[in-house]
Amino acid sequence: MPSTYVRLMARAIPDTARLLAGTSLTPEVLTKEGPITVAQQLTCIRNSMAMMQRPDWHLAWSRRVGERFHGPISRAQLSAPTLGDGIDVFARFMSQRVPYLAWREHPGVDEYRLSVTPRMALEELAPILVEIPLFSLACYVRTFQPDYPGSLRLEFEHAPLVAPVVYRQWFDFDFRFGARRNAVSLPTRWRRLVNINCDPALWQAALRQCTLTHHQAGIRGDVETLVINVLHGSLGSGSPVNRAPTLAEAAARLDTSPRTLSRRLTAAGTSYGALLERVRKMLADDMLDASRAVGEVADALGYASVASFDRAYRRWHGRAPRRQLVAGRRESCAALGDHLAS
Repeated sequence: MPSTYVRLMARAIPDTARLLAGTSLTPEVLTKEGPITVAQQLTCIRNSMAMMQRPDWHLAWSRRVGERFHGPISRAQLSAPTLGDGIDVFARFMSQRVPYLAWREHPGVDEYRLSVTPRMALEELAPILVEIPLFSLACYVRTFQPDYPGSLRLEFEHAPLVAPVVYRQWFDFDFRFGARRNAVSLPTRWRRLVNINCDPALWQAALRQCTLTHHQAGIRGDVETLVINVLHGSLGSGSPVNRAPTLAEAAARLDTSPRTLSRRLTAAGTSYGALLERVRKMLADDMLDASRAVGEVADALGYASVASFDRAYRRWHGRAPRRQLVAGRRESCAALGDHLAS
């Protein structure tokens, strides 16, 4: 992934030695654009969180960064013909900038929603890493339609990281915490809003650069992240037939051979089966809410039967998935109650 975001962090954190501690990165990485690994990025974020004095630091940072520092994605958005075109570029290519997040569009007649789900276990970083890119996209939407603050909604599965009033001091969006998903929602009609700064030549050039960068990321990227991306895109996608790709199929999508892919995964200390298990577990945890039946989740994750999914879930969590439905419903109600009381 690009070093852009670490370089932006360094502008707010003068102690670069502490920022880069534990990453094997040198201060030179802060002087020019270049690739870093997902693990290095996450370590830098943990380091920065330990140094920040303000609990709302990520809100201030998101407001300052906005939609301007996503490379060719930002250039494409700023020159896109319509708001919808700019959002679609973000949804399609943002995973090349932050490969630990997956984006999914949910178009509707009256409302359009773009949701985001972690592709790997982000632990305590998950809420902040979900919030920042959603703020970025919402800021982009606001440049097209600034006069209707109540119609742009941000939903988060987690409880607020600071008091809800602090969020509203930074952004005039409609916030909902303890939601069933992490997403930005807006009226579908907004997608047709014309960009008065549209530049067809710049738009096409930026699209080509997004596509090229996306392809190059697939060739050079961290093999573990690449395989997770393939699996995440195949499972739980809502297609009529959900099936986990075989090792050979995943290798073909990554333009390599099964033997080479297996060897690279072994060198990284993992295996195809282990990554498939990890992705299924993460997706199951995300999908098992009060609105989805256990059988539906089992089918979406490519299990041959509900019994197979039940055995896997018991192995992960020590309890049946149906019990998780009840627990998840209680947790959502508790989070919502905390939000309403704050």
